[in-house]
Amino acid sequence: MEDEIRKLYSCAICYNLLDQATALKRCNHIFCLKCIYGKITQHDWKCCPVCYVDFGPDPLRILRHDDPLLLSMERNNLFPERGDEETESEQGESETESESSEETDSDNLEDMEVESENDEPKP
Repeated sequence: MEDEIRKLYSCAICYNLLDQATALKRCNHIFCLKCIYGKITQHDWKCCPVCYVDFGPDPLRILRHDDPLLLSMERNNLFPERGDEETESEQGESETESESSEETDSDNLEDMEVESENDEPKP
């Protein structure tokens, strides 16, 4: 059963679990964004690698982000486990970014106050 589920959530190009699931609007086959985008832009693919439906004149326009599939993958716990170190480093980065943003905002506020104090009234 688990093998069948993994097949449903695997990219037909790289055979790994889908990363940023992206569907083709014309046939609804799903691939990793990086895989299908790379094949279209770098390898000049003109059709779906599964059913061979033609992409048409503007292949990038037939790509769509597949949110329902990603939600289903999350519910079924199909994403690989992430290490604690990776999670901690991301949390540290988020805290640093928010602190930096707060400092920038207060600096901008101070600059605005200084400018308004120095403005001379216009006649």
